[in-house]
Amino acid sequence: MKPAPEKISLRQAAKLGITRLRLPQWVNPFDHAEITILEGDLGIWIRLWAPFNEECNGQDPVPLLTARMHLDNPDWLPYEGKLPDSPEYLAARATFAGCLKENNKS
Repeated sequence: MKPAPEKISLRQAAKLGITRLRLPQWVNPFDHAEITILEGDLGIWIRLWAPFNEECNGQDPVPLLTARMHLDNPDWLPYEGKLPDSPEYLAARATFAGCLKENNKS
């Protein structure tokens, strides 16, 4: 069995050059955040990637400002899943297409 990766903070990830992370409590295995690294430090934007974003928010990824985040809390794991242009991620996104309209029918 592979050992569980150590949790890191967003700032630590930036210093290590790790740009894609996820929170362990996220249910969908494709959900992850992509940080921006500027001159070895964390930039002000994070892009939240999730197959449901397109249906729910009209775009994937959704940009988030780091100003509202806990930048030094070691809550994050490196993301090792499929990237958003992979067939697996695109198939997961397709499973959500139209689901909000279907659920709102009377």
